[in-house]
Amino acid sequence: MKRPPTDFELLKEIYRRYRDQFASFVEGAPGSRAAKIYVRLDLHAIANHFDVDDDSIFGRLYYHLDRKYGEPDDQKFGPQKSFFTPVAGPDQNCVNFPLLEAVFASLWQQRRRDLLALFTAVLSLGIALAALLVSILTA
Repeated sequence: MKRPPTDFELLKEIYRRYRDQFASFVEGAPGSRAAKIYVRLDLHAIANHFDVDDDSIFGRLYYHLDRKYGEPDDQKFGPQKSFFTPVAGPDQNCVNFPLLEAVFASLWQQRRRDLLALFTAVLSLGIALAALLVSILTA
């Protein structure tokens, strides 16, 4: 059984696939999306990339990531911002691309920090083992 993609892997794939489409937005162009910040996703293609069900990708974006990174509706000011929305005007299955970039950058930074900590721990273990070996051989 193949494991589901991590949030980092999913966002990295979406970023890779749709960065150019986001950057090349021309308002009012034929076939253009309704708003610059909301980019339509092909959930089927993303799901095929990870060899998972389309609904798994939709659920991760809508039920998990949108609640984690989007702002909830406010009684006083109305709806705030969504990370993922099933409907954005005439477009379906759209991600708020600037917010995705911010979340992806944050996850990337955390991943680098974790890898640095792991590398430091492995290096420390290697130095400790070398010191133990030297002390045993010289005793």
